[in-house]
Amino acid sequence: MAARKNVECFGKELLCPICRRLFWEPVTLECGHSFCSLCILEKRAEEGEEKLQACPQCLEVFPHRNLRVNQVLSSLARAAHQLGEEGATHCCLAHREEMKLFCETDNELICVVCREGWEHRDHRCRPLADAVEIHKEKLKSSFEFLTEKKAAILEIERKHKQDIIAVKEQGRDLLRHIISEFEEIRQILNTKENELIQDLKEREESILQTIDKNLQQIQRDLDFFHQELSELQRRLDEKDQLTFLKEASCHVISKMQDWKSLALEHGHLPLGEFKGPLQYKVWKEMIHHISPAPASLTLDPKTAHPELNLSEDLSSVRHKVQWNELPDTPERFDECVSVLGAQGFDSGRHYWEVQVGDKTKWDVGMVRESINRKGAIAVAPVTGYWLVGLRNGNRYEACTSPPTPLTPKAKPRKIGVYLDYEGGQVSFYNADNMSHLHTFTETFTERLYPNLSPCLTEGDSNAGDLKICWIEL
Repeated sequence: MAARKNVECFGKELLCPICRRLFWEPVTLECGHSFCSLCILEKRAEEGEEKLQACPQCLEVFPHRNLRVNQVLSSLARAAHQLGEEGATHCCLAHREEMKLFCETDNELICVVCREGWEHRDHRCRPLADAVEIHKEKLKSSFEFLTEKKAAILEIERKHKQDIIAVKEQGRDLLRHIISEFEEIRQILNTKENELIQDLKEREESILQTIDKNLQQIQRDLDFFHQELSELQRRLDEKDQLTFLKEASCHVISKMQDWKSLALEHGHLPLGEFKGPLQYKVWKEMIHHISPAPASLTLDPKTAHPELNLSEDLSSVRHKVQWNELPDTPERFDECVSVLGAQGFDSGRHYWEVQVGDKTKWDVGMVRESINRKGAIAVAPVTGYWLVGLRNGNRYEACTSPPTPLTPKAKPRKIGVYLDYEGGQVSFYNADNMSHLHTFTETFTERLYPNLSPCLTEGDSNAGDLKICWIEL
């Protein structure tokens, strides 16, 4: 209330005589009267050149235009504006009328006198109550919009927090898996190491026992020879020639020959068994214990497109232009140049490799047993296909909808395919260096089969084979 009275007091003295509002950038004429700088300029423009120098308030005419900025009045006007903003926001400072209207054009409160003035005459104005309701509705809409946005952001935050928990849990699971897999390898290596060490110890013990047995025999022979030498020495010292000749020593020579034969029977450890390409030897033996070990799969000729040629051992496939006259069975592809593996999987973990060589186009992967094999096929996980492929010799992609580009660091000449049925995973690798290419995740509910498509030969640019790599165990 005090602020409002102060504003009214200031307002009487700080109103421009022309616009009847608080001064804005006031200037003072030589007669001492002050006006808004814009007001005095507009007033003079209206009255014409002949009254250019007259004061609008006292009408005194001055020989020269001399407008001086009134700094004190300007400061007081600014103070009045501030007081108005703090305590008299509902009272028009210019007209001391209650502000009952809202100018939508200028987005400000005005009084009825302001409404009739030139500044707001052509503006869209509303009664205060109506403007409040309209703006409340706008604020309600904004409130609802922001509430929805806040809820959406909170949901995103919740999902991110869930993702953090899921990633940490997945990280722990994968860490346990890595440790378990390497622990199995270490266990195999430890077992193999212990077997070799035990074998070495047994061989060493056996040879040492033989040597010790020989040494014992040698000691007995030495004792015997010592006795015989003593006896021979005694005989050599015999003075009586007849007595000397009566005693023979051939049995001593025979004994010496037996000793020589025994001394040659010495032993040694088999160096080639315990020192050689030991790591490679153990690695080859480990293949029998690795799970999954590379599988030597074969292809199923009953599923092959009529323009495909399979090798005699059913390990490789290539496209040829000539059509083979084959029964059109439900199992056979009739438009897609594809063939399935003869072995299917409905459990466990499996891995195999397919040689793609220098082909410029191919598809390799897994499919559901119930896939459509007739006509044009949209290849994607939703239709039961989990494949990766090559296009135009340089564009690798996962067969999704749309395709997912792949960027291997080196050109794969062999593709590794890994299936974890219970884990719901089909992964692909550059089998030359085992770098990861792509992984599909899915819940599998039926039998899965390997799928190979050499694609069309397209002249000679794509005439090579796709070949399942067989591991010789």
